[in-house]
Amino acid sequence: MSIRRLDPALASKIAAGEVVERPASCVKELVENAIDAGARRVTVFVEGGGLELIKVSDDGAGISREDLPMALERYATSKLSDISDLENVKTLGFRGEALPSIAAVSKLTIATRRGEDDVGSLLRCQGGQLTSIVNWGGPPGTTVTVEDLFFNVPARLKFMKSKARELELISDTVTRLALAWPEIAFTLFSGKRRILETDGRGLSSALAMLFGPETAGELIPIRHGSGGVEISGFLGLPGLSRRDRSCEFFSVGKRPVRSPLFFWALDRAYSGLLREGEHPFAVVDIGLPAGSVDVNVHPQKTEIRFKDETVVRAALLEAMTSALRDAGLLQSGREFSANERPRTDMGAREWHHLSPGPQQDQYIRDTSLEGTLLQRTPLEEAEPVSLQDLLAGYEYLGILWETFVVFSGPASLVIVDQHAFYEALAYLELARDEHPSQLLLSPVTVTLDPMKVSLYEEVEPFLEQVGFTAKLVGERSVLVTGVPVVLGRAMAPEDVRAVLDGCRGRDLASVRAAVAACHSSIRAGDKLTREEVLELIRQFVAHPEVRTCPHGRPVAYRITRDEIARFFGRGG
Repeated sequence: MSIRRLDPALASKIAAGEVVERPASCVKELVENAIDAGARRVTVFVEGGGLELIKVSDDGAGISREDLPMALERYATSKLSDISDLENVKTLGFRGEALPSIAAVSKLTIATRRGEDDVGSLLRCQGGQLTSIVNWGGPPGTTVTVEDLFFNVPARLKFMKSKARELELISDTVTRLALAWPEIAFTLFSGKRRILETDGRGLSSALAMLFGPETAGELIPIRHGSGGVEISGFLGLPGLSRRDRSCEFFSVGKRPVRSPLFFWALDRAYSGLLREGEHPFAVVDIGLPAGSVDVNVHPQKTEIRFKDETVVRAALLEAMTSALRDAGLLQSGREFSANERPRTDMGAREWHHLSPGPQQDQYIRDTSLEGTLLQRTPLEEAEPVSLQDLLAGYEYLGILWETFVVFSGPASLVIVDQHAFYEALAYLELARDEHPSQLLLSPVTVTLDPMKVSLYEEVEPFLEQVGFTAKLVGERSVLVTGVPVVLGRAMAPEDVRAVLDGCRGRDLASVRAAVAACHSSIRAGDKLTREEVLELIRQFVAHPEVRTCPHGRPVAYRITRDEIARFFGRGG
């Protein structure tokens, strides 16, 4: 087959896919343009999860009649003039790709007027083709309206999530920009419902309006300067931890970004303060000298590259540990090394919890022997045990690190994950609908994070099915009147937030798994008696089909006597 040039319209649609992946990326580009235009107020209005309608209005500088058609030309921008400007990019946008990319896959309207102009302009474009420019008599600023996103790229529509999920991603995008630019007032509407709002009065006010005054009252200020790196923001007390990284907000020079380095530093600073699988609440901005960061790495500008990563890593770790120490959460003298490199597989889509490092103090146990054993005889390669015969011939030895239940037998050692126990038992009870629901004496109002409102609406029937009696009242408040009773213990009304954090899907099975995990996290810190542990094991013995927790982790492993003997060189 011979090589040929692509049709310009087709090439534009392909190029648009790199910048406009979904409605949230479209909102991001338009809001960033508004910020670059000097807006003090930005309003975002969406319908149908952004696929039907996106409208972004601002009170910024506006666009002249002469420049307006050029805004649709690829690589036409007011933010760069030559290659040297890339070394000191101060605007959020700079490539001149956003508007042309959006225009290529939608029906686009731009209404704009500069403050010094008596009359503004209204531009209409469909599928990348300019159809008209007429006079417009609106207020100063710019309103960009995007209708029928991907109407001419049906293949892209097949990869969109549900409307509720797309709205959740839009909410997350606007939240991150609102926290990075707290001096700007942001509002997000979905249809007639207001999803979130900030007043432009600073970060403390934005946090209180987005997450509620209770959350804002449990934040620790962080402000630190070292090696030319300026770090500011807030860290959450351990009680604000989540089961995902949805409330870890980082920006570099007020540009929201994601980086394994940031997650590594945060996990290191909080190691020993949170249970495994929990992640802290954090809002942190990193200021760097000009030329020390490359933002021209990713088409959507969500990833960056540092000139000297070691300096940034050390400053971040020092800033976070100092803030936690000043709050009395860490003892003086606790030090971490910044020489360890963060894992590079902590991508933008899936991030993994980092284990504590090798330093040993009052928060971290000695893992040297464990590391040797794992290296020689990996537990993950051991044969799972069905637990049918645990009580016959095995002696209960105790619990290690409030996590692992240990039994010995004539020919093997069995290690059981206590957390997985609770999750598996709770899920089994939920799946069989054998658990009761308990009505509260007084209803409790729970405030949801902005990005969780659409998720709540989507899984509300499943929450009711597992025992939560609740309804959405107002914009982000849920009135809880009943809670599930799992394994004989009633959950707290506030646990509805943790359940939403833990939902990996939007079906009944995902909600059951999230409830089971939440219930497990409540019981994980309990110091169980020998009788309580044996009772749990008896329940598992009654259900030999249970081998893993709802998320696929094994509940028990057996290490045989022969394996232990071989490790010590004593033969089989």
